[in-house]
Amino acid sequence: MAHQPQYSLQELSSIQAPTLIMAGDHDVVARSTPTNLRVQSPGAEARIVVNGTHNVAFEKPGAVNKLILDSWTQLRISDSIR
Repeated sequence: MAHQPQYSLQELSSIQAPTLIMAGDHDVVARSTPTNLRVQSPGAEARIVVNGTHNVAFEKPGAVNKLILDSWTQLRISDSIR
């Protein structure tokens, strides 16, 4: 398996860019992980894809693409309000 980066909570909290964290509801990572990552990263959002595993982008490309587009749309709306 490829090397997985390990980030401290302090490093995660320093992320300034909008971030979309996605996982499948049958993912190998704990279901709480995306939510915990979101809490540690200001401006992040977490989404769980129903009936998806760790390969959710390949299994459910339509659902994943919709989540990405919805996130970008929301980001563009918030930017235009400022």
